[in-house]
Amino acid sequence: MMEYQQANFTWIGAFGLRDPLRTGVEDSIKFARTKANLGVRLVSGDHMASAKAAALRSGILLPHEQSQPYAVMTGQEFRSTVGTI
Repeated sequence: MMEYQQANFTWIGAFGLRDPLRTGVEDSIKFARTKANLGVRLVSGDHMASAKAAALRSGILLPHEQSQPYAVMTGQEFRSTVGTI
């Protein structure tokens, strides 16, 4: 049997959003941020202005976080930051 030791892991999960948002999306994101202590980010193939608007509307981005790096980014920015997966 192999022994397993936990180290400093980072989990990256992905899910899709589209307009209009389904009922419950905002509550799920709020739960992930506050109860599960997960960082939620938005990677978009869309224009940054509409991506930021969707992130604000869904609760991924809070008004005071608008200048926070990596909260909302394009696919190209994501790949240059984390590489290819």
